[in-house]
Amino acid sequence: MNVGIVNVKLRLFGINSLKEKRSITKRLMNDIKNKYNVSIVETGSRDSKHWAEIGIALVARDKAYIERVIDSITGYIERTLGVEVEFLRKEVW
Repeated sequence: MNVGIVNVKLRLFGINSLKEKRSITKRLMNDIKNKYNVSIVETGSRDSKHWAEIGIALVARDKAYIERVIDSITGYIERTLGVEVEFLRKEVW
């Protein structure tokens, strides 16, 4: 078994309230979870309107598969309007 972990720090634009931020991050996290079948959670910057941090984990037999899924997820996040990836760290074991 192999494990892939991704930590992403996102900068959010055009957010006026924490309620709006949570709505956007929750929708993004649900979309990623449903599309890629991974575990995902908000890990930090919960009280900031302009920043979000999420952690993503996935388990598979093949490291190459994990790398492809992680690359696809990061591409999906980068294409999301109003969101900019400030920091991304991925690890695959």
